[in-house]
Amino acid sequence: MNSGLVSTVLRASDQYQLTARLALDDRRVQFIGEYREFLEADYWYGPSLDESGLDTLAVLGDTFYGDPNGGMGLLNPYAGLSVRWTADGNLKTVQIEEFMPPPNDASDWVFARYLHAIRDTSRKEFVHCDGAVKAYRANTYPRTQHDFRHRGKGDRYRKVFRVDGDFPVGVWAELACAWFRGNRLIEEYFEQSPS
Repeated sequence: MNSGLVSTVLRASDQYQLTARLALDDRRVQFIGEYREFLEADYWYGPSLDESGLDTLAVLGDTFYGDPNGGMGLLNPYAGLSVRWTADGNLKTVQIEEFMPPPNDASDWVFARYLHAIRDTSRKEFVHCDGAVKAYRANTYPRTQHDFRHRGKGDRYRKVFRVDGDFPVGVWAELACAWFRGNRLIEEYFEQSPS
């Protein structure tokens, strides 16, 4: 259970009067001694996050943070992280998804965490954020970063949390980091923001 995510969702819901929903899987509970930290060496391309551009509708595009070893190292289970900003009217949408290493021949499915959030640029607030797990059939999962850009919605989709209401960028960043717990690439995306 991702207690960091649960407490972040509940704290944001209480502080900003948000409507929050959580899906919990009691089969995934683990002992604290089973938790492992990971250290990653990675690279990235695309625009970094700049808080001053969050409400500028022209500041859009794709950013990709990736591991030079493709996530195949013992301490690095994530091949990359894709961040895509788009706009529709005064609403900016961000979609963040993990890029997993190519599956082995015995795998039937590839599972990746996905986050979707909407920012109302006229009000300078985030108004929605949700996290889900996407499942892709292993035999059709993208093998390269180029193919990953055209991955689609996945074969299966399970929403894990959702918050709606007005909340600041700090809460959105906290939710994203809690959702992608264990994937240091999300932390690097937020750390690349200019001071």
